[in-house]
Amino acid sequence: MGIEFEFFEAGHGDSILVSTPNGTNILIDGGEEGTYQDEIEDALDKKNIEKLDLVVLTHIDSDHIGGIIEMLEDETNLERIKEIWFNDSSVKVSSKNGEMGYSEGNKLEDLLKQSSVIHNSNIFFEKNCIQADREYFIGSDIKLTLLSPIKRTLETQGKKWKEYNGEIAGLSCIDDRDITSVAKLFKEEELNKAKIKKLAKATTTSLANRTSIAFILEYNKKQFLFLGDADINTINNSLKDLKYSTTNRIEVEFVKLSHHGSKKNINEDFLNLVDTSKFIILTDCTSFGHPDKETISLIATHNRKDRQKVEFIFNYADLIRKKLSKEEEDRHNFSAYSFENNTWEVD
Repeated sequence: MGIEFEFFEAGHGDSILVSTPNGTNILIDGGEEGTYQDEIEDALDKKNIEKLDLVVLTHIDSDHIGGIIEMLEDETNLERIKEIWFNDSSVKVSSKNGEMGYSEGNKLEDLLKQSSVIHNSNIFFEKNCIQADREYFIGSDIKLTLLSPIKRTLETQGKKWKEYNGEIAGLSCIDDRDITSVAKLFKEEELNKAKIKKLAKATTTSLANRTSIAFILEYNKKQFLFLGDADINTINNSLKDLKYSTTNRIEVEFVKLSHHGSKKNINEDFLNLVDTSKFIILTDCTSFGHPDKETISLIATHNRKDRQKVEFIFNYADLIRKKLSKEEEDRHNFSAYSFENNTWEVD
């Protein structure tokens, strides 16, 4: 037996349960409202999980915290949870484009205050800090190394946040554009001024996402990369600070892609720093059209020295053919699939 990951069907949000044979259990995000009742509760019961060593709420958006609010409303769960990470729960965000509203924020804050659960709202690191200041040891066998957020970004959210405009909802899930042409356009450097302006806007990451808690999870000398909705340049800088480079890439079993595969949260610099063939995509595509074909094309056509076959792993199997064709998989040497029961065990 090894470490097990269960990628819940959490709507257009994230929710992941991590369990080890030694009894260490971590829940990363709770998905949108309904995820606890539909997915998380059953999983905890079936696995006889009586305690969660850690619940990580990566950031304030409702597609990550909705299910946790449901969970905390059941008082029996408060005894089950040892610690919660959630930065700046006092920040209230206007309700827009499916993001968190005032009432949800107040409810979450009240639930945490009324409980005996340890609430750590200071999960960040300062630029150029020593590596030990980024590290957290969970249970007896898991180490988390923070990649995001940095202190300055978190302070900016607390001081300046007024309203989150988010992305434009309602984009189509179906994208039959050719991967080669998409990749060429996405990577094109010689753009006219109008295109540069448009691209700059398209790759701007919201303040909420820049405050995402992202980390390297290490278990039994194997590493896994969880990016939340984090800004990719913050991740790149963190990896470089940890002495990873194009000649000394970080080896990970998989990358949980940032922001459900959004093109705003990926670039070639990141792909040059990471050595993996597996990329996890969590979304049902009911908002924002994620994952973007640009993200898939960039990864699929990236020039890997080892020529590993790329694997895109979806938690919603019916989304795959809306984005990708079997012919594209064969032509570009990648595969797209879902795990049975959305669960994967790594020895």
